[in-house]
Amino acid sequence: MKNFLRVSFLAVGVLLPTFVMAHEGHDQPPGQIASQNGGAVKPGGQLNMEMVNEGSKVSFYPISHSGEKIPLADVKVTATAQAPKGKPLPVKLEGTGDAFVGTVDLSSAIRSTVEVKASYKGKSDTFKFQVEKQ
Repeated sequence: MKNFLRVSFLAVGVLLPTFVMAHEGHDQPPGQIASQNGGAVKPGGQLNMEMVNEGSKVSFYPISHSGEKIPLADVKVTATAQAPKGKPLPVKLEGTGDAFVGTVDLSSAIRSTVEVKASYKGKSDTFKFQVEKQ
């Protein structure tokens, strides 16, 4: 009985800190990139891209890996949208404020895949987002 109590106390002493520390940082899963504008963020090699979807209007925010907004003049962006049974169509984007803003035609589809190609510091990244009717 004495040995059982010793082993039990030792096991609790060793395992309790492990269980307590296992919950640290649960609000930020590994690899998650924080959204700055309430949208979906995708990582890239040169920069991250955040998309905010408001109906058929989409806004793309270029963000550095350290979380700072990148000036639009430093980034070149093109986008195409493709419905599940459609052909890829270009999305006209205009730089306004700190985002590239455009409209995706969702008239005959529930959702569309938007592929964004961004060029920054001479290197290119490609991001894919889902845009859905709201």
